[in-house]
Amino acid sequence: MKKKFLALFGLISFSPFLVVACQKNDFIKDKRTFVFKNNFANDWGSLGFLLPNYLSENINKINLATSAKLFRIESNNQPEIDFRDNIILKPTELNYSFENASSISVIKDNNLITYDNDEINLVDYDTQSSNNPEIFSPKKDKGNGFNNPYIFIPSSNEKSINNKSFFNDLKSSKGFSVSLSENENFWIDNNFNKKRMLKINDFRLGIFRNLLKSPRFRKDFNIDIKTTNNALLFDDDSLYFLLKQNEIDINKLLNFNSDTLDIKTLNNKTLDLENLFLRLFIQTNFSDALANNIELKNKSLINIANELIKLDQNQLNWFASYYVIKQNKPELISLQKNPFYKNKDTFNDLEKIDFQYSTIPLPNEAFANQIFYAFKQNIISELDFNKLSLIEKEQILNDYEKYNISYEREVNRTFLNNKIILNLLPDFENGFFNKNFAILYYGLKYKSDNQLDWNNLYNKKALAFQSLFNNVANLAFLNEDKALWLSQAPKDIYLKNNQNRLNYNTLKDAYENVFKKNYLTIENNEISIKTKHNKKIEASLKENLKAADFEDIKNNLNALINDFYNQSDSKDDIKATIPVFLFEATNQQIQKLDIIKNLFLEINPKLKVDFKIVKNYEEFNLYFKQNKSIYKFNDFSLNSPDTFDFIKNEILLENSNIFTLISLKQNDENFQRIFPSLIALIKSLQLEIPNEQKNEPKSYKNYLFSNKFELENKILTYLKNSSVEKQLSLIKEINQLISQIYSFDNFINLNSFDKVVYQNHFIKPISYDGLYYLQDIKIK
Repeated sequence: MKKKFLALFGLISFSPFLVVACQKNDFIKDKRTFVFKNNFANDWGSLGFLLPNYLSENINKINLATSAKLFRIESNNQPEIDFRDNIILKPTELNYSFENASSISVIKDNNLITYDNDEINLVDYDTQSSNNPEIFSPKKDKGNGFNNPYIFIPSSNEKSINNKSFFNDLKSSKGFSVSLSENENFWIDNNFNKKRMLKINDFRLGIFRNLLKSPRFRKDFNIDIKTTNNALLFDDDSLYFLLKQNEIDINKLLNFNSDTLDIKTLNNKTLDLENLFLRLFIQTNFSDALANNIELKNKSLINIANELIKLDQNQLNWFASYYVIKQNKPELISLQKNPFYKNKDTFNDLEKIDFQYSTIPLPNEAFANQIFYAFKQNIISELDFNKLSLIEKEQILNDYEKYNISYEREVNRTFLNNKIILNLLPDFENGFFNKNFAILYYGLKYKSDNQLDWNNLYNKKALAFQSLFNNVANLAFLNEDKALWLSQAPKDIYLKNNQNRLNYNTLKDAYENVFKKNYLTIENNEISIKTKHNKKIEASLKENLKAADFEDIKNNLNALINDFYNQSDSKDDIKATIPVFLFEATNQQIQKLDIIKNLFLEINPKLKVDFKIVKNYEEFNLYFKQNKSIYKFNDFSLNSPDTFDFIKNEILLENSNIFTLISLKQNDENFQRIFPSLIALIKSLQLEIPNEQKNEPKSYKNYLFSNKFELENKILTYLKNSSVEKQLSLIKEINQLISQIYSFDNFINLNSFDKVVYQNHFIKPISYDGLYYLQDIKIK
């Protein structure tokens, strides 16, 4: 169910503008101290500086505050909101900023165009247009205000990276070089002792250490180093794939004798490098400077690599950014402002930032209650409104003038929305379902030699039964407060295509297109694809949990079940256990599952479905990781935050079995009707499988294992030549194949704005794109 932006505020009467204030409390004496309280363990640990900063919001915050970067996005002003008219009066102002870089030179049409500043124009909100080119008058797009709570401020200076020509040049470029502001920034230890000057090779070394995480990079560059089982440090191809996809000359990039950081394309090829720039310098920590005492010039990569690995265990606790990590303990990370950081001698920013952790997490309700009262006593600085109870929310809203209420935007471009999928090829002999269920749901059949008949698997009756079974309930009503998202795809991944006729930017924008619902039936002995109707709100919980087309689904399921028993000697029931992961199941959630369980019995008393609430990790392992359930655990993260990377990874991930099943069934006319886009993609790969092995899943599994890198390149080439419509069709078919599950996690907030309450003396700009820059928080 979609929520209107700021809908909760419509419940009570407001004066036109939010008065930003909060009751006076005494616990945090220093206004320049900001305290977070987290209900999880310290995940930064001892190797946080080597971890990808997209692993968690906590790691991202610490990384952005303590790591030396070349560029960043600077933010100013907390949004001013008119809640009466539901508009933004004055948004957070954003601009790209040089941090340690002094200039960037872009190669375009054999010309070198240098940008050497980050100036922006003055902003005038009162005038809709100005004749002065140095004044920016934002166009109001919602009444007397703005729809979005942030806005990028341009520059009329042609040498500024905030001038529109900068990104235009990157979009058609042969590469770029970054120069460092030499002799301006120091490495210091956590006792504020200066160590040495920051150098361009410190950033190059950070890139090299991230490349060393990639097994394929190490193989391609003949770098044999001592590795550990830590996948985050030695089994991450993200950066290598990013550079390969953009055809970057890695040898030039890793030239430690160069005075600039050189990102050039192979063979001087002109490419769109805008996304590469953003991924490398803004959205990730791939290019963060790495503290070191290694002599880097005139040294081979293998020698530098071996010294780098030693540095992992004997790290230098040096910093060259806004904050240093003063303390790092299981229960606390404390940051202190770097007094030497260049040109940052402000006295209204944060001096100290504390991240408090729970070594043993509390139940959600208990934690929400704890932080609410801690906030009221000024023990913590920030309060996540969504985590509060209804009573606590109402208490804030009824006294809203005393609180500094703002918004943060939830952005997910990296992590899967739900890590549970349909298990396409489970252990048929030892599963949490009986033989009758396997015959109906999967098309299980054995040949005379007692071997599994793979040709019968997913026959048209099984396809219809599975689709009907998965659509019995109105899944949207499992969580009435959010929008149903039946996909593993992160909601904010970009749709990649130069000719986007649909005017979509992210997958979330295409919500109505991607999630058009349908189900399968058998009509006249043929597969029929039916469109699901939208569900109207009913009076009772049971009626709300029924699918809109429940009677048609019931009739078709019954027909298949009766047909099965007419052709079978078995009188046994049709049994299956559906695992649902709920660490803390509420009474309402349990009630909903019980109702759905009875819906199956209402359809047919022989259809006995049980829901197993998985409450701990031992049960999680048993039900989701042992290949015994109709659901399974399936996880990966994206190397690039776009549809290309999601489609490629989901199809080629061995665990999902999409590649195996679609390859196995590529000539099946039912699959060709239901999954035409997936079939077309698989056929384009021209798999070289001997005829006598084409009916064996293991043949395709082995082929995938032996040819994965080649298959990845072929799929990326295919996608580059595909329209946005084709990409959306592929994602829709992937969703239909693996994501139609009973789960409380298949939901998102389409608006993506969450209320946050700050102590009254903070001015907190809204975080853009999930980038939470603590250094931009100001004190009134």
